Amino acid sequence: MPGFVLLIILVVIAIIVAAVYFEKERRIKRAIRAVPKVRLADGRTGVVRVAGQLGYTGQPLAAPLSGRACAYYEVRVEEWRSNGKSGSWRVIIREVLGQPFLLQDPSGRAFVHLDASSEIVVNKDFQDKSGTFNDAKGHLEAFLARHGQTSTGLLGFNKKLRYLEGVLEAGETVTVVGVASREPDPTPNPQFQGYREQPTWMVVRRGPERGLLVSDDPSLAS
Repeated sequence: MPGFVLLIILVVIAIIVAAVYFEKERRIKRAIRAVPKVRLADGRTGVVRVAGQLGYTGQPLAAPLSGRACAYYEVRVEEWRSNGKSGSWRVIIREVLGQPFLLQDPSGRAFVHLDASSEIVVNKDFQDKSGTFNDAKGHLEAFLARHGQTSTGLLGFNKKLRYLEGVLEAGETVTVVGVASREPDPTPNPQFQGYREQPTWMVVRRGPERGLLVSDDPSLAS
């Protein structure tokens, strides 16, 4: 019997370790680190890791909670669900939206084809909360309503909610892993333009066997 109990304990530990290891954000960061980094002006094609300061290709998006201009945002609303003396946070809303953006490093520029299939990890640097004796602010209530939710329960008491938002914004250092090609630069920068060559820039997009990975974790940029 003691041996059986030990086996059960080891299985549970293995399941927990596997769950942590394969947790989405950590998996994406490991995949990014596994690819060698190159400069934007390098003539590399195929799978690359590049990093640079983000710029917009046109009108930026507006993040729904903070109002920040950005090329991508992720908003997550979580509700505290009690279970006796304990409880846990449950995601009740997740909203993401993004668009293509530019990257620039000291060597050149790149165009990043962000799309709905991209896997993105952003720092949730905007946070708010509502709950007992703390009513949800008007813009938070409006965001909840847009998703068919409310900050109060059936009896009118406030739910315990927390609101998390992360963005990719202009000037931020962003790291991208994807499939690179060299294509004509539609708006060449004289700083990076050669005297004889047709101006080109790196274009990074998802490939047939590899998705586009993106993160604003500064540790991935080196």
